[in-house]
Amino acid sequence: MNIEDFAYGVLMEALPSIPADVLEVIADDIDAGEYLTSLIELIERAPETVSVAVVDALEGHLETLPEGPHRRVGADAVARLRHLKTA
Repeated sequence: MNIEDFAYGVLMEALPSIPADVLEVIADDIDAGEYLTSLIELIERAPETVSVAVVDALEGHLETLPEGPHRRVGADAVARLRHLKTA
């Protein structure tokens, strides 16, 4: 499974619990098929909707990406969420 497919699955599973204001922000990215971008935005804006298991899996997927903005931004979001979940 590639990272976009993973992100899509997480987003669809989380959809019922995504706050309306956050969904409004990420809807355009979802419609454009930018699932990783949408997932990172979800982590940033509504960390309560994402589990530690998802964070672990996302971290593994991010390691497969070449160095670049998605990998850095994703890693930063994962680190912040991990901190929030363990604090």
